[in-house]
Amino acid sequence: MSKHYACYCMTRNIYHKVLPSLRSLLAHSDAEVFLLTEDDDVGFSLPDRVHVVNVSGQKWFPESGVNYHNHWTWMVLMRTALCKVFPEIDVMLSLDLDTIVCEDISEIWDTPIGDNYLAACPEPRQCRDDFVYINGGVVLWNLKQMRDGMADRIIDSLNREAWLFPDQNCVSTLCQGRIYHLRSMYNVCNYTRPTPAMKIRHFAAERGWYEDNPLVMDWKRQEGR
Repeated sequence: MSKHYACYCMTRNIYHKVLPSLRSLLAHSDAEVFLLTEDDDVGFSLPDRVHVVNVSGQKWFPESGVNYHNHWTWMVLMRTALCKVFPEIDVMLSLDLDTIVCEDISEIWDTPIGDNYLAACPEPRQCRDDFVYINGGVVLWNLKQMRDGMADRIIDSLNREAWLFPDQNCVSTLCQGRIYHLRSMYNVCNYTRPTPAMKIRHFAAERGWYEDNPLVMDWKRQEGR
């Protein structure tokens, strides 16, 4: 059976906010998880299948890049360079910190991604007949396929062109025609298509999600999970 891999990308001011999502992911998958950070230690203990990867010395996104100091921080750009950070891994799931995995998602790694660059849920309000716009909160990356030169194209564009939502907008634009549509239950939020089923809840742009949401609070309390 092939191994499953997942990751979070985060700057030091929000290290602690990964815990509810991380605990829910560990409880509902067998994934080996990587935390891409600016430090060697996040300040709290982690189970054996969670690894801290210090990317503060990364070479793909220089401070001179136009999106480096974007509101979303340079770390969000790192998701587009995962095939560089992990040259030995072919498929990886990336999640935003404001997600909670509600049920077993082991089957997401069996998505028939084919030669598509990624699998993600579209945002219907931003899509057109000839253009698919994806929500970047939950993305299954085909790292093997991204190594055909697409990752280099995206990285170059992110360093030269200003994007409102950098990785999300850039990836949606450059990967057109090579995006597999994940079912909405893997990214249930205000931007994706409504669905009665829910595997992953995403609190995209919802105020107070970390402090007040009962689903998040439950996982904040369960330190032993």
